[in-house]
Amino acid sequence: MKPLLALLVLFSSYSTQAQTVSEKLGGVHCAFELYSDTTELDVRNQLLIGRANTESTYSSDDNSSSASALGYTEWHLEFVSRTKIGSRDRAYEERKNYRRHYHVQFTNSKGDIILSTYLGSDKIRLWAGESYTVPIYTYSIDLINLPLISLDDVEKMNIVFIR
Repeated sequence: MKPLLALLVLFSSYSTQAQTVSEKLGGVHCAFELYSDTTELDVRNQLLIGRANTESTYSSDDNSSSASALGYTEWHLEFVSRTKIGSRDRAYEERKNYRRHYHVQFTNSKGDIILSTYLGSDKIRLWAGESYTVPIYTYSIDLINLPLISLDDVEKMNIVFIR
């Protein structure tokens, strides 16, 4: 009986996979094709992860004061790429207030645009680094105002910064 138990433990240890830190924190790996205009981004890793956030307000006058706080989860698409998101000039038909924004398009496998939106530069964060003299760009896109259910049909994302 002991040899059978030892074999069972041995085989189960080979079949379990170690989780990454992002998986332990609740991140879900995804496989979107990411582009910037016509250039495919050289993506090394990507995931969807929830991040806690809070908002608070406080007001007072001579007779009273009040405060309120709100906690919620923001969902972020985070990815690591060797290619930086490109930029373009604002198109004539785009409003002036889209300057310094990111234009993001989500398309399905047929090429249909599921969702097209503009995100402010405060909704996309960039961290730049270097690994063995190769540039590494890590992006975090805040999806707070986007319907997450639409991501079920998304195959490609096109992200470009508007100058």
